[in-house]
Amino acid sequence: MDNLKNLGYEGTFSFGSPAQEMKVIFDTGSAWAWLFSEKCKPGNCPLKNKKFAETKSSTFSTNEKGGQFL
Repeated sequence: MDNLKNLGYEGTFSFGSPAQEMKVIFDTGSAWAWLFSEKCKPGNCPLKNKKFAETKSSTFSTNEKGGQFL
């Protein structure tokens, strides 16, 4: 886990099936961990962060009540 100038923390998790390893940003003010999606529009997601490929995961399902789209 990396400390981002005491503003937040970044770490690595695996998501989906087959597993996709990527970095997430931990929101220290909540129980959320942020993950960037392949659906993120250019300019809204950092270029250095890999995007989760929902279309490549056989176990992905959309939770309409969770998350947020940028």
